[in-house]
Amino acid sequence: MKNVRLLLLSLGIILFLSYPASAQLTFDCDFNQDGVYESSWVAFPGQEVITDIYVSNVPEPGLFSFGFFLVYANDILDLDVSGISIDSDWYSGEISDSNGQATITGARCPVCGITGNNIRMVTVTFYATSVGASELWLLDRGDTIHDFVLTDGTVLDSDLGTGIAVGTVSVHRVGDFDGDGDVDGLDLSEFADQYANCTEFCLADINWNGEITTDDLALFGVAFGSAH
Repeated sequence: MKNVRLLLLSLGIILFLSYPASAQLTFDCDFNQDGVYESSWVAFPGQEVITDIYVSNVPEPGLFSFGFFLVYANDILDLDVSGISIDSDWYSGEISDSNGQATITGARCPVCGITGNNIRMVTVTFYATSVGASELWLLDRGDTIHDFVLTDGTVLDSDLGTGIAVGTVSVHRVGDFDGDGDVDGLDLSEFADQYANCTEFCLADINWNGEITTDDLALFGVAFGSAH
């Protein structure tokens, strides 16, 4: 009998250890839609910062809805609600913005849960306005509101914890590619490299018209040799 009990205990431990743990939701940013998750991005004043926000580790039976506050520094980045677009996998929910805190929600049909990784929730287009750095935070909207809900009613809002910083946008002075406060030969070298090789979402596209031309070179020339 003792041996049987030991065998049952051992089997129980093995089954417990082999049972897959429920992973928390994770959140990421893809800046300027290059297909790569980034934790930081650099822009010059006047440039757009297109930000896709993704959720991963979504378990069965699938996510029915999402929602969060997106908090940013509105003295560094500007955001208009027209620049917030819910991904086509979701029905648009609430979209609003007030003093650096955007409210963003979305939902699917109650039995059409979505599972897995790399699920885009929303695209947000910021405009860089002033030199500085702005963290982007996702915050829970409060205990009385259920946002990240599975189709079986399970609420996963606690996975946001006290907030998750998904990225940082650093706005540099025009021409200051390396962010050291001045526009010098190192920045000229980076400008020249992008002028020759960069084709999309390039920092050297200073006037943000979709191409790097002599107009951008002229703007860089005005800034060259300056320091903060």
